[in-house]
Amino acid sequence: MNKLFAVVLGGAAPKSNIELHDVVFTVAQNIEETYMDLLDLWFGLPQKMHIDSYMVLDIVDGYEVQLKAEASTQKEKLFFINFGAYKKGDFMEHHANTFIVSTSVIEAKRRAKEQLLKGYDEVHKDDLYEIDDLLELKEVKGYHVHLKSTDKEQNLLPINGYHVLPKAVVREYLEQHNLITD
Repeated sequence: MNKLFAVVLGGAAPKSNIELHDVVFTVAQNIEETYMDLLDLWFGLPQKMHIDSYMVLDIVDGYEVQLKAEASTQKEKLFFINFGAYKKGDFMEHHANTFIVSTSVIEAKRRAKEQLLKGYDEVHKDDLYEIDDLLELKEVKGYHVHLKSTDKEQNLLPINGYHVLPKAVVREYLEQHNLITD
C-alpha cells in the first residue's frame, strides 16, 4: 500500500557554503522506493543529497491519511507549517514545523503558533503548504489526500539521521539525466 512521506533533504547546491535543507513530499510503499523521486525533487547537487529525516504521514491530528485517485471534496485539509524564529544570542534562524488538519489556513496558523517555538523572538511564518490536492506537488502525481476521522493515536515519529542514498542509485540517476561529469 502506498504511503505519504514527508522527507527532510539535506545537501549542497552550487555556490552554497553550508549544508542546505528542504522538505518534500512523496508517495511510495517504502522509503527506498522514493530515492529517484527525491533526487528529482532536490534543488541542489544530486550527488551531495542525503535524507536527514523522514516520516510516514498516516494519522495526523485525529485523521487517517488516505491516498486516492479521485480529488477530495471534504473541507478538512492537511497542512504542513514551517515557522522560523530568532533567539537572542544565537547566530542563525531556528525552525520548527508541524502537520495540522484544519478547515482554514487562519485556524491552522493559529494552532501552529500555539505549538511551535515558544520562548523564541520574532516568530514568523516561513512556509505554508496546503496538501489537500497532492497533484499540485509533482512528487505525488495521481494521488489525492483524503482524511478520515479516526480514534487511532497519532504516531508521527521522524526517523532522524544521516541517510545517504546508495551510490548505485545516485549514479543511475546521474546517468539517466546526463549529469555524469567524470
